[in-house]
Amino acid sequence: GNEHTVILKEDGSVWSVGSDGDGRLGNGNNNRPESIPQKVIDGNVTQVASCYKHSLVIINDGSLWGFGRNLEGQLGDGTTSNRNDPKMIVDANVTACSAGYSHSLFVKNDGSLWAMGQNHKGQLGNGTTLNQKEPVKIVENAVSQVSAGEHFSLFLKNDGSVWGMGFNNHYRLGVGSEGNRNIPTMVMGSGAVAIDAGVLHSLILKSDGSPWAFGRQDHGRLGIPKYGHRSIPSMVVESG
Repeated sequence: GNEHTVILKEDGSVWSVGSDGDGRLGNGNNNRPESIPQKVIDGNVTQVASCYKHSLVIINDGSLWGFGRNLEGQLGDGTTSNRNDPKMIVDANVTACSAGYSHSLFVKNDGSLWAMGQNHKGQLGNGTTLNQKEPVKIVENAVSQVSAGEHFSLFLKNDGSVWGMGFNNHYRLGVGSEGNRNIPTMVMGSGAVAIDAGVLHSLILKSDGSPWAFGRQDHGRLGIPKYGHRSIPSMVVESG
């Protein structure tokens, strides 16, 4: 996250360490930094996701919990109050989640995609630019993975296609042109098995073992020798 770290141990317990502004450590000690990891949840956690100042946790019963900053509604509990300890957002059926800069995404076991939080760049993909304090359904089914970046989002469908929405300067959505998208727009039609949304760039791994990158290229972040931003996915390595 931002000046903090969230850790999932083999026994299913969650720990956090670092800055605690806005309750981002989730251990109930708001605004008190910790220099060694402190336990947040005793056990039964299967996934964690942390970004700017909030975190999401999936319990093995399929429930989704969140803690930290909530001023844009990114915890999806119907309020804009920060949470310094975990609070349930969804009671069952969640299989994947991702925390973005000030928004959140999750997938249910029926393949539906849900989003909440800040939406000023259309990063929730619901056709508006209004913040959402509760989860809203974006895609009905067939979604397998999500990755929330800084003011934009990517998701992967079961057919291997990749879709994006939100902030699109420097081509971070990889859809061939700039201009924000407030509804899902196809990035790659097939063959993808994993995705990752960063701050100014994004990555896709294809089933043949080749990684692809797009977005802003300065500092070499795309791993492509020739300088220049990439408006569509470009191969980094052929395979492996």
